[in-house]
Amino acid sequence: MGKGDLSPPVADPGVSGEPASSTLAHAVREHLSALLADTHFQISARRKEILSYIVEQTLEGKGPRLKGFELAVAVLGRDETFDPQTNTIIRVEVSKLRKELEAYYEASAAQHSLRIEIPRGRYAPVFHTMPSPAEDPPPKDEPLSPPKGAPLRRRLTLLGATLAVVICAVLGLMLLQHPSSGVVQAAGPVVIVTDFKASDEDGAPIATGLTNALVSDLTRFDGLQVFYGRTPEEWSQNSSTLLSGVPVFMVTGNVDRGETHMRTSARLLDYSTGRVIWSRSFLRPIDVAAMLDVQDEITADIASKLAQTYGLISYNAGQQIARGRPTSMFAYECVQKAFQYRITFSSELYPSMRACLERASRQDPGYADVWTMLAFAHLDAVRLHHVAPELVQSEMDAALATALQGVELGPERVRPLQALAAVRFMRGDYAEAERVQKRAIELNPNNPESLAQLGWRFAVRGRSEEAIHLLQSAIQHGLIIPSWYHTTLAVAYLDRDTPDLAYDEAKRGQGFCCGLGKAMLAVTAAEKGRRDEAYAMLEAAKAEAPMLSRNPHAFWSAWNVNEALIARFNASLERLSDETHKGGSSEIR
Repeated sequence: MGKGDLSPPVADPGVSGEPASSTLAHAVREHLSALLADTHFQISARRKEILSYIVEQTLEGKGPRLKGFELAVAVLGRDETFDPQTNTIIRVEVSKLRKELEAYYEASAAQHSLRIEIPRGRYAPVFHTMPSPAEDPPPKDEPLSPPKGAPLRRRLTLLGATLAVVICAVLGLMLLQHPSSGVVQAAGPVVIVTDFKASDEDGAPIATGLTNALVSDLTRFDGLQVFYGRTPEEWSQNSSTLLSGVPVFMVTGNVDRGETHMRTSARLLDYSTGRVIWSRSFLRPIDVAAMLDVQDEITADIASKLAQTYGLISYNAGQQIARGRPTSMFAYECVQKAFQYRITFSSELYPSMRACLERASRQDPGYADVWTMLAFAHLDAVRLHHVAPELVQSEMDAALATALQGVELGPERVRPLQALAAVRFMRGDYAEAERVQKRAIELNPNNPESLAQLGWRFAVRGRSEEAIHLLQSAIQHGLIIPSWYHTTLAVAYLDRDTPDLAYDEAKRGQGFCCGLGKAMLAVTAAEKGRRDEAYAMLEAAKAEAPMLSRNPHAFWSAWNVNEALIARFNASLERLSDETHKGGSSEIR
């Protein structure tokens, strides 16, 4: 049942300013109580408070007087200095609440005789009675080109969540027919999402964003094992971890960006045979606000139907994480460029990436990911020594402020929490960093990045056993393993006095940026007596990170390595230098 099936509101005290009748007020309060207790309506405590407040105020006839300032003071506890013109938190939270209500009712409308709606442009809700449910008509294929005059929200439905639920639908059908190998399946089917390819540089940020969104959305479906492989060939080289008898599917796609429209094609293949199971092409205007606005609604609606139809996926519409969305393509592309930078941490890319994010934060202050990536950029300025020592404190303060803004806009999203945890850790607030990171893991236990980040922090603080467990879990949940995962394991194994394992992991992690990967290989090679290799790696690390030559202690402490480990690492490197200067043999004595 869609929005077009709503009855006219039974009353709109939000406009009339009259108190609701006792009958309506009783019905609405009962419905609100049931709604807030429904486990399928999973929203933040803050938005529950906002909903309760605006409903009660509207029932009392105070709807026309509901303003952003009042909500900020009454619900969020802000003081008289709060300025709703410059602080968008109330508008953002009510927008998220509006979408969450719409998604919830779309998924379960037949169960309710009443519906609460928050019209756009106002804070006072209206209350609808629901007509008797009729059988839904069969779905129609969406035309390749948007029909002339179609509503914007209908025309611009894109892409990641839409593709995710369609892929899950096809997987459900395929699995019903998939021949059994006779092997007990310990886990669900595997879906590999490869990088969407862009036809030119202009389409690359969109292709990257779509790939990331698709992986994120698919991981929220229980019963699927989701992996990321940059190319089909890369997957082939790293597929040994698959369980025997598990059906494997691969997602590939292309993005072709024109001046005003973008065409995206996607395909789902049976990995074992290469057969194309499903394919589709989408033509959409380049309007990021509209194309992202409907993702949650579509995901909740279609996924809910799939769960009922196929019994394959357990998907709770309320678990779809609300996004602090961009309103401009410029801001969206800045964030994607920041992701690309973080693959290499290139010092050449850093200035333009940061300038782009700073401009985007001014143009699009309600976009959570801009603030999140800007927080990481401020941290990189410190730990990668992009700023002079006298500017370190101001960078750390800016990192905290931007991370907090990201969390305020997206309090139940993983990435803002990851950024805040990183900032807290860099500032030495280790307990709070651990708490925030564990909250991110609770939201998505299968996110390998969250597991590995916490593992790094445990490793450099001397909690090696916990670090090893987390990194092993992160590697199990990932296909393409970043080099720093192995560098982290090298630190933990060395702290546990298992130098052979430490050396093996450091070899795998030597490509990690900023001199750290090579420095750890130099340390572990030195401890194993591999002087020539250790010396070569030390020189390569110094070339990447001159700070390692000027001030080794500052180099390690920039990554929050504890004093005991710094002393051990530096002692190994100093012994290496002494042996080299003495012209000793190829083995350290």
